[in-house]
Amino acid sequence: MLWREEIEGKVTQVLLAKWIRRLQRRAGLKETGQLHILRHTFCWRLAMAGASTMAIKELAGHQQISTTRSRSHRRGPEGY
Repeated sequence: MLWREEIEGKVTQVLLAKWIRRLQRRAGLKETGQLHILRHTFCWRLAMAGASTMAIKELAGHQQISTTRSRSHRRGPEGY
């Protein structure tokens, strides 16, 4: 099994980062900043598909809707 830890409990940011680093090493990719880029890309894709700001806020784990709104006016994964 690739990720034994997922059976034990919920997925945390630390665990997700560990999984991504492991997969990056296996693929021979650089390990710098990829989790953050993945998060922004995920939110950007949601926005481009028409997801509500509230849905993106929840899925991104933002505490405040203003955080999501401040990024939603930007174009591309760096700002969704």
